[in-house]
Amino acid sequence: DAAVANEEPTDTRGVPSQTRFQAMGGLRILAAGLIVLFHAASTGAGTGLDNDAGLGALFSLLDVGVPIFFVLSGFLLYRPMVQARLAGTPRKSMGRYGWHRFRRIAPPYWVVLFTAAALGYAELGTGNQPWRIAFFLQIYDPILFTAGLVVAWSLCTEVAFYVYLPVHDRIMSRSKGAPGKRALDEWVACGVLFAISLAFKIWMYSTGELSRSAYLPRYIDCFAVGMAFAILSVVESNRRGSGWIFDTVRKLGALPWAAAAGLIFLLSLYTFPAFPQAPNAWEGTGRDLVKLLVAALVVLPLVVDREAEAPLGAFLAHRSLRFWGELSFGVFLIHLPLMTWIQEQMDQPAELLPTLWLAAVTLAASSALALVLYFVVERPLLRFEPFSGRASERRRARKGATDVVADEQPEGQLS
Repeated sequence: DAAVANEEPTDTRGVPSQTRFQAMGGLRILAAGLIVLFHAASTGAGTGLDNDAGLGALFSLLDVGVPIFFVLSGFLLYRPMVQARLAGTPRKSMGRYGWHRFRRIAPPYWVVLFTAAALGYAELGTGNQPWRIAFFLQIYDPILFTAGLVVAWSLCTEVAFYVYLPVHDRIMSRSKGAPGKRALDEWVACGVLFAISLAFKIWMYSTGELSRSAYLPRYIDCFAVGMAFAILSVVESNRRGSGWIFDTVRKLGALPWAAAAGLIFLLSLYTFPAFPQAPNAWEGTGRDLVKLLVAALVVLPLVVDREAEAPLGAFLAHRSLRFWGELSFGVFLIHLPLMTWIQEQMDQPAELLPTLWLAAVTLAASSALALVLYFVVERPLLRFEPFSGRASERRRARKGATDVVADEQPEGQLS
């Protein structure tokens, strides 16, 4: 699953706005719930319901929570960068960007990783292997792929995106000309990333190189879609009137979510090769693209409804869901070792109701532990800001800046 992009939108005076894109906080915990359901049905940690040709096929697709989180990361992290280039707003320093990414994921990850290892629910290996696992390098060694916290493969992918994003930003800063031309360059760059990902998927599935399945190129299309949403959002925010894309999506309401659910159901009707057999290039690539489309359909209505005024956005932006969303990174880190322990004690059968029970108990218990992790580890670090630029940003805002770069908010995100 994934990590953690958290940005605090600001209003035109540079004052943090607690209403903009707040629905994405609630979406995090819903996506986390999908991942918990996915693991509850899995063989090993869960009941093994995923071996069932009917419901199992549906549950095996609930890892769509991963691309949802990747799309969210692309949007939330890239939007301030695009806003700085296209609207001339203040830019966050790379030091601050790096520190925010580090403090958000590394300390809680280390706490859970080494605690799970001490309890016998994470294998750290020998020699330099524990260090490679601790510093998000396990996906680059097939031997370590499932070592440490098994779910951390997506965290490693997300960290790779964190490293790449400033490079992309630097390249795009070379784009010159009118705002329309620079916005077009942004779209083209996202298209290039999508094409790279498509080519990588076809190559990976064609050659059977599934040991590289967590590499960034496989999922860069998910991040690219989020980045494209960020560009669309910035262009729209600087438009005098509302564009047709935003108007159309607003009129659709929750229909994109219904379409996403329908796509998952239809995909579950296709019989993919059973593990350890791998799907062929078209099966694997097609499945990945459908999941990406589902993630895009889930996130886009919240991009359009930035003030959370529509019923769907208002529900997800509810205070309780937003706070639960702040715990979602801890839930992501904790839930699988905890689920393994619960299943060892209870041995729930591969049936629907026991699977749902296992998921519900795991989600509740991991949320409680994530609350402790949040207040003991995550929240105290938010007060430590060696690269603080808030004072200077406020001074610039008082002098007439139209929008200030979004800053981090303590809300977790999985993938």
